[in-house]
Amino acid sequence: KALRYYRTLYGKERRSDAHTAEFAFRNGSRLLLEETSYVYGQGKIQIARFGLRVKPFDRAAAAEAIVRLGGKVLNDDGKTLRLKDVDGNELELVTG
Repeated sequence: KALRYYRTLYGKERRSDAHTAEFAFRNGSRLLLEETSYVYGQGKIQIARFGLRVKPFDRAAAAEAIVRLGGKVLNDDGKTLRLKDVDGNELELVTG
């Protein structure tokens, strides 16, 4: 159901498979939807992860600060630094 909603807003997705859909925008940003399980009335609605396109930054300093604040570094592939904050929210800092 959500995919129909986003198609109404943004048009056809750039790519999709059985569990994900990616929408791309002219400014270089993108929206990635990932399927999640949800039973009506038995789960909390949430955003599992979001990403921000950022200018190059000191990755080591950012990772150190996140850990110092109680968060975790989940992955760093050189382009995307994936973090989890103390509330469980995941954030991707994507340089580009």
